[in-house]
Amino acid sequence: MAFSSFGLKEFITANLKVMGYEQPTEIQGKAIPEIINKRDAVIESKTGSGKTAAFGIPVVQSVSPDVPAVQYLILVPARELALQVYRELSRLAEGSSVNVTAVYGGSSFSKQVDALKKGAHVVVGTPGRVLDHLKRRTMSVSVVRGLVLDEADKMLSMGFLPEMRLIFQHLPKRHQTIMSSATFPPAIEHLIHSLMHEPVRLSQEDSSRAPAEIEHLYCMTTMQEKDQVLLRFIEKEEPELSIVFCNTKVDVRAVAQFLSGAGIKAVYLSSDLSQAHRERNLSRFRLGLVQVLVCTDLAARGIDVPNVSHVFIYATSEDLETYVHRSGRTGRAGKSGRAISLVSGTDIANFNLALKAHSIKATEVPIPTDEEIIEARVASEHRVLEDIGYAKDADVHDDYLRLAERLTADQAHTLLPFLLEKFLRQGIGEPLDITSGGGAVTEAEQSAAESSSFREPREKKRRDRDRPSRTKTLCVALGRRDGLSPNDLRSTIKKAARLRKDDLMDIQMGEYESTFQINANAVKYVMKANGKFYRQTEILISEA
Repeated sequence: MAFSSFGLKEFITANLKVMGYEQPTEIQGKAIPEIINKRDAVIESKTGSGKTAAFGIPVVQSVSPDVPAVQYLILVPARELALQVYRELSRLAEGSSVNVTAVYGGSSFSKQVDALKKGAHVVVGTPGRVLDHLKRRTMSVSVVRGLVLDEADKMLSMGFLPEMRLIFQHLPKRHQTIMSSATFPPAIEHLIHSLMHEPVRLSQEDSSRAPAEIEHLYCMTTMQEKDQVLLRFIEKEEPELSIVFCNTKVDVRAVAQFLSGAGIKAVYLSSDLSQAHRERNLSRFRLGLVQVLVCTDLAARGIDVPNVSHVFIYATSEDLETYVHRSGRTGRAGKSGRAISLVSGTDIANFNLALKAHSIKATEVPIPTDEEIIEARVASEHRVLEDIGYAKDADVHDDYLRLAERLTADQAHTLLPFLLEKFLRQGIGEPLDITSGGGAVTEAEQSAAESSSFREPREKKRRDRDRPSRTKTLCVALGRRDGLSPNDLRSTIKKAARLRKDDLMDIQMGEYESTFQINANAVKYVMKANGKFYRQTEILISEA
């Protein structure tokens, strides 16, 4: 099956190719034709299976651009999820006259009003902010053709139900309704039937089960020891990116602070943070600038990051469906992942019930030992050294080649561990500081290092930068929403990193994140811009 078989508009087909969609997933193949045919639909499919595109493609397909009114309303339970869905639909609508707008709390109400006045065809929003616009008459849904409830299990929970009922009063009596979620608990089935007209049920095989790519593990511990046990697992597993799930925002903040204090790069999402701070933390996580994101279930509904290798469940939820949503944040896009639960006496009953409800087999593992943590660290650093394949072909200064030849076997044996520690702790690509026991380099030490006979001449460094070289694509957590144009971004990066005017190429601006190509020899100079500020926003750059 191909997307072309659905009779999609040309701009959608072209955008799908740009987005990397080669062919529909199972749930997309089932859902797209039914929704295009105006059927009410219940989409039940595991996390990461492409549910957003399953309803997003037919929504963009069905919009009439010449009608300046809200035609589709998409409701989501969290601000981060609103942004994620908005970005996905905006990319699907790229190059067309279809206008997509996001409305959610924590962002400028007046800017949202301006966007709505320009003629939004599709509105993605949270119930509270959508209701605010309806009450103030800054948005009308009187001619809405379709309503989508994403993460419908949360949308129909008691917390959102009063707002949902008020929103339904503003909608036309007959409209298409689409519900999407990884799970639909029996308790909300009566609501589904009361809000929909003869819905078609669309599900993926074994959609209620956790993905097979995920390894489920658990460790028995006490509430008092959970912080230390979590730290040990992070040190042993060394996840590429990981999410820690807590049940309360108090635990979220406390766990993030504990991990940060232990030297782990961690951030958290909480309703206590401003929207700008939340978006900045999420961008840092997406870009890989931090290793761990700590959050509650509701905040995680807006996180779509394919490289999450581990999920740590700090406390088990009473909601049996929650385990599938949490563990489903890893093992995405066919990749493997690990879900590790820390189970105390108060967790054991709910944990066992959740496993039984979804036919999941979990393996008990012990608390990592000191020896296991050391071995994991050594193995990781050995992989770093193995990856430096360019070393054998590197243009090393003659002084260093002669120095290496003079070393005796005893000297090499003594110096190698010392130099490896300095190299690995400071990071690849930074000047090697061997003048102190660690920490920042003082001005005197830097001056002495620069005057050393082993320092590369400035002329050679200039020649290295001028050589023809391949380019690299970098991603920066700045975009149109920060008030930047491509020229502004070029100027900002050039000024912060002191680059030449022709170093930055092919700038692609997004709403919150942008990419650009750069000469590979200049990457280390660009990275020096990290931590500087554009207006009030920190500059965060990583390889795309």
